Amino acid sequence: MKIMKTKRKSSISRAVICAVICAGTLASCGNVLDEEAAPIASKSTLVRYADSSSADSSVPDSSSQDDSSKASDESRISEDSSDASEAESSAPDISSATESDPVYEAIDHEPPVVTANDISVYKDGSVSYKKLITVTDNSGEECEVVFDTSDIDLSTVGQYNLPVKATDPSGNVTNAVVKVFVVEKPADPQSEVDVYLQQRADDVLRKILTPDMSQMQQAYAIYFWTKYNIRYTGYSDKSNYKNGAKQGFQTRMGDCYTYYAVAKVLLDAAGIPNVDVIKLRNSDKEERHYWSLIDVGTGWYHFDCTYYNKGNYGLFMMTDAEVAKWDVNYRPNNHRFSAEGLPDRATESVQKQINYGSTKLK
Repeated sequence: MKIMKTKRKSSISRAVICAVICAGTLASCGNVLDEEAAPIASKSTLVRYADSSSADSSVPDSSSQDDSSKASDESRISEDSSDASEAESSAPDISSATESDPVYEAIDHEPPVVTANDISVYKDGSVSYKKLITVTDNSGEECEVVFDTSDIDLSTVGQYNLPVKATDPSGNVTNAVVKVFVVEKPADPQSEVDVYLQQRADDVLRKILTPDMSQMQQAYAIYFWTKYNIRYTGYSDKSNYKNGAKQGFQTRMGDCYTYYAVAKVLLDAAGIPNVDVIKLRNSDKEERHYWSLIDVGTGWYHFDCTYYNKGNYGLFMMTDAEVAKWDVNYRPNNHRFSAEGLPDRATESVQKQINYGSTKLK
């Protein structure tokens, strides 16, 4: 019996030692696996925060295990059939030998990215650098961006450097330099309408003007051509005078706005100064009317090419008083206007020089 007790104690002790070793090995393996499985951020540092209390609680007490083993051995020394179960029950519980999962925090070391092309701005113009320069960061958060414009002079043509400093929420900084070119603004290119009107005006003036004409004679030739080459229909494109003139040249139809617009294009092409006049209406129900003032070197006179259906009476180079009398005789208040913003009109009549039934002045 004594010999059997010694063997069982030795067998039980070996089981205890193996259990302790396995528990330590598993705990160590657990630490290694946890560290290898931790996520790694780009250009970041992983900081581990250990739980000291878990380490103490996970280590078994070997002295209590030995006492337990001895007591179990002495109480069951005669029970040969239960030797294996006695050894197993006396082994320590290694399930508590796991360490708490470590906590990791990623520290961002990646600076923001500044993206921009060279910037061109017209001389004496303005520019929004914030709209033209893009700053992004791996955090997805907004960065602080500072533009140093102290060396850029938008009133002087030249090449300049724009320093840009971007700082992300973690304090990472990117410094960049963007080239800024200040250039002269080119002349506005002619539109298709401008080209068309210039061509049509040149064609008409080539037919009706001669080099020996005075400006007054040229103005009357333009008045006569417009009055008798456009048919009054009561409709026109009033979006702007160029579109109205284009419609007049193309269709040879329109209303008072068409006559005014076509005459304005011809007057401009001939170099005769002219100013737009619009009827002053008392209500929206009143008819609109458009005409011009012209100056052929003798002062500003009223100039209205509109063809009226009551006869070949005209309205060429009239004074304010003559226009008012014309309205009383033919179309009341048709030329009522505000003098505000208009040049002073001439008061001397030139009507004795005009033969409205002819293409030429007297």
